[in-house]
Amino acid sequence: MRNKKVLLITETAITIALCVVLNFIAIRLPFSTAGGSISLTMLPIAILALRRGPVWGCFAGLLFGLIDFMIDPYIVHWVQVILDYPAPYGLFGLFCGFFRKPFLAGVEQNKAKAAAIAVVGVVVGCIARFISHCASGAIFFAEYTPEGQSVLAYNLAYNISYLGPSLIAVAILATIIAIPLCKALPVED
Repeated sequence: MRNKKVLLITETAITIALCVVLNFIAIRLPFSTAGGSISLTMLPIAILALRRGPVWGCFAGLLFGLIDFMIDPYIVHWVQVILDYPAPYGLFGLFCGFFRKPFLAGVEQNKAKAAAIAVVGVVVGCIARFISHCASGAIFFAEYTPEGQSVLAYNLAYNISYLGPSLIAVAILATIIAIPLCKALPVED
C-alpha cells in the first residue's frame, strides 16, 4: 500500500514537472497581452488522468495551475486568478480522468478503441478548461474587445485561437504516448 502511494505521488510530481517544462516551450500569440499560448502543457495531465483517474488528474492540474501562476502571474482580480490558473487545468484533469476505466479497458482489448477514448477524454477535458477561461475572459477582460464586436464572440474566438491547436496536438500525442505507456507500465487498482 505504501509503495503504491509513493508511486502515485512520484508520477504526479513528474507530471507537474513536465507541465512546467512544456509551458516554457510554447508559442505565444502575437495579439495576446496576457496568456493565450499554444502548448503541450495539457499532455502530461491527460496521460496521468487517463492512467490514474479524475482525482489524480484534477490534483495534478490544480497544482500545475498554482505553479504556473507563481512563475508568470497576471492578476486582475482574485477570482480571475482562480479561473485562469488552477481551475482550468484542474477541470481538464478531472474531466479527462472520467474516461480512465474505458481507456484502460481499451488498452487491454482494442488499441483503436483506447485511442478514440483518449481523444474524447482530451476533448471533454479541454472543453471544461475552455469554459473556465471563457468565464474569466467575459468577466475580467471584456475591455479588450474591439469596438462594435460582441464580448462573447471575441472571447470565444480568442480562447479557441490557442486552445484549438493545443487540443489537436495533445489529442494526437496522448493517443501515441498513453497506450504504449499503459502497456509498458500497467496500472494496478
